[in-house]
Amino acid sequence: MVEQLLRPSGSVLWSFMDQADVQILLSSLTRLDAKQIEQLIAGWQQTTAKRTALPPTPNLYSPAPIENPDVLQYLRELEEKHPTFKDIAPGKEVSVNLVQLSQLVNPLVLIDYELLDSLKPELPLIDEIHIARFALPQEVRIPIKAMLDPTMRNAMFVSNDKTMTVSPARVQQTPLGTAVTFLVGASGSALIAANYSGRLILRNGIHRAVLLAMMGVKSAPCIVVKEDGPVVAAATTAFPTFTDAVLSLPRPPIVMDFLNQDLILQVPLQRTHKLVKISAEETIVPID
Repeated sequence: MVEQLLRPSGSVLWSFMDQADVQILLSSLTRLDAKQIEQLIAGWQQTTAKRTALPPTPNLYSPAPIENPDVLQYLRELEEKHPTFKDIAPGKEVSVNLVQLSQLVNPLVLIDYELLDSLKPELPLIDEIHIARFALPQEVRIPIKAMLDPTMRNAMFVSNDKTMTVSPARVQQTPLGTAVTFLVGASGSALIAANYSGRLILRNGIHRAVLLAMMGVKSAPCIVVKEDGPVVAAATTAFPTFTDAVLSLPRPPIVMDFLNQDLILQVPLQRTHKLVKISAEETIVPID
């Protein structure tokens, strides 16, 4: 009951958006009416002017090794239980280093405060080992409700946690036939960044990085994948993202911008859930 009464809210990094995109986002994802949106749009030019006045951000990332013995032991345990570092980007250079949160480019337009609140219990203390466990969690559990329709051929999974996702199908031959399995659970939420010639763009764990910044943390362990070529934006199914053009700006949006009241707009959000549907169909197809 309490969860339903406490309406969700969030921050929109609208200073990096076009006016038309701001209008669309506020109309589709918030509980603001047309008149309220019109009043807010009047202040968009002001916040955009403050954003364009920001100095360029140089690409100065240099790897900082992790030296804390407790953190190093935790990373060894993580590697033993989850082949995260080996399989995350086959064929590419992958490393785990301490990263300054102020260097992390943020690809998300929107930060959901409900999700931030749900993450807070995972960070009981602000010390190096707890920060490491939070930034690179071994296990993430989320509430999921599963439903089957009367035909037993369609399954639906619903969660209020937007990190719910479905794995690729796995096909296995059994004595009774071919088994097809999916895994529905939380997506990996570790801090993962793509390194484009010194510009670090977060690909995962953005809400975790923002919460760490809000708690006053300056640096955290991060999985860094070296990328070649121009910056490529990565779309998500849960939250709207910036384009590659925005992420390539001389002064792109960064994690710390969500702490700058001059650059964000706090809005009441529509309550949403994540839905995953898996269906099985049979059909006859012509072969001639």
